[in-house]
Amino acid sequence: MSRYLVSLFPELSLQNVVLATIPPLTFLSQKNKLQQIPPCHAEIYLAIASVPKGRITTHKILADQCNTTARTVEKVSRRNPFLDVPFHRVVKSNLSLQGKKVQHQIKVLEQEGVEFITKTGKGAIVDGRCVYHF
Repeated sequence: MSRYLVSLFPELSLQNVVLATIPPLTFLSQKNKLQQIPPCHAEIYLAIASVPKGRITTHKILADQCNTTARTVEKVSRRNPFLDVPFHRVVKSNLSLQGKKVQHQIKVLEQEGVEFITKTGKGAIVDGRCVYHF
């Protein structure tokens, strides 16, 4: 799998992302879509894919891992062309969940084993013990 990605994006720098921890993802077989995205976006997708179930990461942690900004990570997540990249595991730096689809995100994260400090009808705050650092 890593040779395939390097062949598509020779300049891709996956510093600490362990490709062996990434589950099989159909987005890796979608060569036509992969070739249409910038390498820095591909790096973000791969980093998110390496976050295990039951854990979350923040836009800031992810940005530091991929040598970009948290704003870029957030923009990339909004334009996600791949359904199997688990963007629901990426939350704000203050560990809060808010937005239009927050109830669905909370439900999915709970099913994966993520714990919350508080939950309301408008959002939630994730327990800091669930944060995944690369």
